[in-house]
Amino acid sequence: MKILVATAGHRPDDDRIYYKEIVTLLAAGHEVTLVTRAQQPFDPGKAGFSHVDFVPGRLGSFGRAVEELAAVWRPDIMMIHEFELLLAGSRIRKKWGTPLVYDVHEAHLELWDLLSSRRYPVKQIINWGLYRFERSLLKNVDRVLTVSPPLKTRYERWGRPTTLVPNFPRLGIRIPSKPRAPVVIYAGQLSIERGLMQLIQAFAGVLDERPDARLELIGPERLPGLREKLRTDVVKMGLEKSVTIEGEVSQAAILQRLTEVQVGVIPFIDHPVFHIAIPIKLFEYMLCGCAVVTSDLKMIRQYAGEAAVFVPPGDVDGLRQMLISLLRDDTRREDLARRGRELVETRYNWQQVESALLNTLEALG
Repeated sequence: MKILVATAGHRPDDDRIYYKEIVTLLAAGHEVTLVTRAQQPFDPGKAGFSHVDFVPGRLGSFGRAVEELAAVWRPDIMMIHEFELLLAGSRIRKKWGTPLVYDVHEAHLELWDLLSSRRYPVKQIINWGLYRFERSLLKNVDRVLTVSPPLKTRYERWGRPTTLVPNFPRLGIRIPSKPRAPVVIYAGQLSIERGLMQLIQAFAGVLDERPDARLELIGPERLPGLREKLRTDVVKMGLEKSVTIEGEVSQAAILQRLTEVQVGVIPFIDHPVFHIAIPIKLFEYMLCGCAVVTSDLKMIRQYAGEAAVFVPPGDVDGLRQMLISLLRDDTRREDLARRGRELVETRYNWQQVESALLNTLEALG
């Protein structure tokens, strides 16, 4: 079966979209063409794969380029990974009858509300228009794939058959036997909405008790200039020797670093989008043997349970105290790490869910 996978905004080696999904499809004997506009080469090293990368430009132009490629290659299935490609995917389906799969990674309604810089009521008007646009094109979608139970329920309520394929990590990470460094790490997108300022403020208090501790923030910035702003704030607080803020690095480098540090943190604010989402960093922390400290949010608690410790979102003092406690208490920290690792090894890994992806696509093809 020939499967055309298109993304307007993700990098080619994004672990969920490309490595896990594409490698699973290739291993099952399917042909896959990946279409991006990231200006990055990518090759998973398996037969049956090709990568077409366009120069970044207007979304409309990219959508038309995807349509032209589909006209030549004539895939058996089209997979799109963003709301922005719904129109192009719909056109491909109408022209050639190609089944359309819409892979939804985010809670769009809540995310638009969180990230929009527009003022009320302009924001509400724009977001209502985006909502209506998505709903109007869903009739052209043959199957939705999504990552959390609330999103599965949402798209089924909107009349689309939906398959749950959680963003669990691949197994195979080896945990070194050497002692871990007293490092607290946040690995993921850098944005104010994810509670990073509260984390830095909490960590400043940690140093009063553990001056040897370090905080590392690693990931792509949502808005240009945020990384430098955070660095400037760190300098103003006198924390530059204890806090580092790095840009985006490879998935392999992130996982390697996670096996070397003691605590992984998820400091998200209290917003509906974070009650729906299941951050992949939760499972990556657990896979790599980090003790997890996280904001007390519904979906994270549902999956992590007793394998993490929870603090109220935005509670700087509570976060400070919990970080100090775990950095001091080797037994508790190691027990949390063991529980988390066991959960991922037995339940929350890609090998447990990849059959849902294969069964869904093979039923359409």
